[in-house]
Amino acid sequence: MARLFDLCLKELRVCLTTVNIPLGTSRHITTSSAAYVGSKHRFSKGEAANNSSYGPLVDLPDYTYLDGRPSELSQRQGLRRTKRIELASKVSTYIAEMMEAKKVHQIKLEQKTQEREELIRSQLKPKVHE
Repeated sequence: MARLFDLCLKELRVCLTTVNIPLGTSRHITTSSAAYVGSKHRFSKGEAANNSSYGPLVDLPDYTYLDGRPSELSQRQGLRRTKRIELASKVSTYIAEMMEAKKVHQIKLEQKTQEREELIRSQLKPKVHE
């Protein structure tokens, strides 16, 4: 483990010297991932991993009129809405295609079983002496 740490430290020194950062300066280097902080927690609660992907702060209008008329959507809100509508239409067509494929598959299975039954019925049967 110590050898691995020494190797990483050596590589870090090489990287810092190639970027012209003197080794004596106090620079903070982050070794953790640059993922969204708290994304696992928000996702476990059923929220978006990123606060700016969906939710009331993103989806609802920025202001309302006192007389009750609807406010205009911002350009990004309109784009998000059209993307979601397109995605919903694609999902519905894919679901319809999947249901149709299930029906066709079920019909094919029924035809195969009928053909097997007909084959069994059409086979020669032994004579029965009475």
